[in-house]
Amino acid sequence: MSCLADKLLTLVQIESVIGNEGRLCEWLIDRFSQLGDYALDRVGNSFALRVGARQHPYLLGLVGHLDTVPPTADNPARIESGRVFGLGSADMKSGLALMWQLLEDPVRQPTCDLAFVFYDGEEGTYSGSGLGPLLEQLGWLSEIDLAICLEPSDNVLQLGCLGTR
Repeated sequence: MSCLADKLLTLVQIESVIGNEGRLCEWLIDRFSQLGDYALDRVGNSFALRVGARQHPYLLGLVGHLDTVPPTADNPARIESGRVFGLGSADMKSGLALMWQLLEDPVRQPTCDLAFVFYDGEEGTYSGSGLGPLLEQLGWLSEIDLAICLEPSDNVLQLGCLGTR
């Protein structure tokens, strides 16, 4: 099994149904604090980190939410036929596993700087999302030139914008 699949299975095994993201948040922060010298900022059960100082002309943000929807059936975390199954395996923990992989094994010659945004409360109401407070309290996030949310989309690129510069 691939290292990425193992990471995904690990994340799926950490329950993070909306409202209960604290354990996953703590686990990721602990894990990432062992990986390198990252500036990590936390707001509630959301956090963001950037890799190094601004070295390139562009800052790319990779964004993912920590919560899952409540379970509707018994769907234990497992690997079958080379695929990872379990609550959150597609939405959103596969994206989180990719972010974790990039933090552990960074791009060797990047052409942009990277920021990673992990937030809670996406599966609920707009007012309950942790993304708003994170953006409000971490001014450096406004430096992101392009943000990519690693939300699944049936292999269709979804483009959108909010506000103007």
